[in-house]
Amino acid sequence: GVDGCITVSHGLADWMVKRYSMSRPEIVLNCRYYESHPSTTEIKGDLNLGSETKLVLYLNSVYPGQGVEQLIDAAAMMPKDVHLATLGPIPLEEYGERLRGQAAAAGLNGRFHMLDSKPGDEMLRYASGADIGAIPRQNTSLNNYISLPNRVFELLMAGLPIAAPSLPDMKQFVEENDLGMSFDETSPEDMSRILSDMLEPATLAELRNAVQTAAKRYCWENEGEHYRSIVEAVARV
Repeated sequence: GVDGCITVSHGLADWMVKRYSMSRPEIVLNCRYYESHPSTTEIKGDLNLGSETKLVLYLNSVYPGQGVEQLIDAAAMMPKDVHLATLGPIPLEEYGERLRGQAAAAGLNGRFHMLDSKPGDEMLRYASGADIGAIPRQNTSLNNYISLPNRVFELLMAGLPIAAPSLPDMKQFVEENDLGMSFDETSPEDMSRILSDMLEPATLAELRNAVQTAAKRYCWENEGEHYRSIVEAVARV
């Protein structure tokens, strides 16, 4: 047997207990080192958008099962000054073309953008110029359902309020820390409503403040100390 076990989310820890009849693992979140990012104008400049235009960012690889289709339909229901951009690699070019076709058919008319990836040391600064980050991940597998993915902590460190799916770990983390709001990831109508609510100026300002506070808490400088304490406790056994 092992003397200690670590995992990255409560949902995964619960599953491991049930699956392996083991003691509950310790949770170590996939936090990033702390970075401060005053919102940059670069990403909107690259898209020829004015500062008054609202930009919803999908920060991740673009592939099936992540809800980009639903997010496109949601954006089509929103005011003309709201744009949607993806920032990440597109492993299947035909899939990217299918999304572009969907956006055109939905009438987004230049309001859907697919941006190339940025190097890791530039990504968060660049992303910080958006207004909010959206995670429309779908419940298509157990992995998706119990996930608390890296992008949650990337958006947090980029200073972006998070629109999260109703999948339990993401919903709980975002709502308990006042980082954003959650939506029914299967419903473009609900996505559109929640995104619109988050983009209200007063709400957006409150969420940004909460995100900046949380970034100082959920950083590797703190979480790394938790990890070290777990390892040291096991070493003393």
